[in-house]
Amino acid sequence: MRRKIESRQINTSKQVMVLAIGASFFAGIISSFFGIGGGIIFVPLMVVAMGMGMKNAAPTSQLILLFASFSGLVTHSILGHPDYYQALLLAIGAFGGGLIGARLSLEIKEKGLQILVSIVIIAAAIKLFIDSIENVF
Repeated sequence: MRRKIESRQINTSKQVMVLAIGASFFAGIISSFFGIGGGIIFVPLMVVAMGMGMKNAAPTSQLILLFASFSGLVTHSILGHPDYYQALLLAIGAFGGGLIGARLSLEIKEKGLQILVSIVIIAAAIKLFIDSIENVF
């Protein structure tokens, strides 16, 4: 059963679009450099700066990351970096988790999803900060 997600009026002003393109450029660099999903950058950008709803921002971010991931994968593959066996094993779980997560996101209210994403972003920021401090001292 397919459900249509409500869409909001998105801010497409020139300033917001320039900001979004610039931020997505750096998110692509960060996601390829560190191997993290740029969704941690894209989702807040789309929600806060562009006025997109969380339920639209998450799948839109995944679509954007498809392109960023592909370009990073091509470059890293040329350089011989990926461990394809490990990637395949982890991809199986990620695929199943993605199917379930997409379904669950339809059941959660918009504000609940926003709170959940905020908690994940804060937890990631704290972990990154703690790891950075350990390496400095």
